[in-house]
Amino acid sequence: MILKLKEPLNLDFTLNSGQVFNWKKNNDFWEGFVNGKKTKLKKKGANLFFKGASKSEILSFFKLDESLDEIYQSILSKSGDLLLESLFKKYRGLRILRQEPWECLISFIISQNSSIKTIRKRIETLYSLNDGFPSAETLSKLSESDFRKMGFGYRSKYVKETSEIVASGFDLRKIKGRKFDSALEELKSLPGVGDKVGKCVMLFSLDFNEAFPVDVHIENVMKKFYHRERNIQEFAVKRFGAYAGYAQQYLFFSDVF
Repeated sequence: MILKLKEPLNLDFTLNSGQVFNWKKNNDFWEGFVNGKKTKLKKKGANLFFKGASKSEILSFFKLDESLDEIYQSILSKSGDLLLESLFKKYRGLRILRQEPWECLISFIISQNSSIKTIRKRIETLYSLNDGFPSAETLSKLSESDFRKMGFGYRSKYVKETSEIVASGFDLRKIKGRKFDSALEELKSLPGVGDKVGKCVMLFSLDFNEAFPVDVHIENVMKKFYHRERNIQEFAVKRFGAYAGYAQQYLFFSDVF
């Protein structure tokens, strides 16, 4: 199928930006999963060729309901940030994704203190368990030892316990309507979820565009260019506004890739 794009979209930037770990490029096609459905994508000009996921799922996954140019303008008009202005031009089309929350949560729990190569290997192992990403119910039936055999290390305990909690009725999607601080605290009640993982889940799956996850790369950027070492979330929202998460992703991408 073909989707005529009305919004900027760079697949190489977006799918290789540390937001998601279940996509690989094979020649001209990107192959991965959208809402658990195996999907192939290829962009040529303003046309996006896709197979697997539906049109509505593609539109949602890439948040094509949001105007990237308006987001750029919103951030720049508030901050006058010359660094971000240059990054928006350099990496135009890098979009924040709207992933399935459960997969996003587990992906970032097992991503802690790991290389992207290792994270991708772990995600592939989970996908090999069944057709699509395993549900909380499926993972809750496995033991901590099972996860250790998959190479999850100390994160095995977190995956086991969080799977049991979500399988017992913890509804990730209901967090979407909460206020920022309340949503973050609820996510942090789950084993293995701290400030950074919680904000990644909020930004990359629950539409909290103001979330500003902080890891060592963002710490370095904020210290080098903004002379900030503390209260970074508060600083980011004050400087960049409601789309602080987009600023974070461009700053992160420029530092890592």
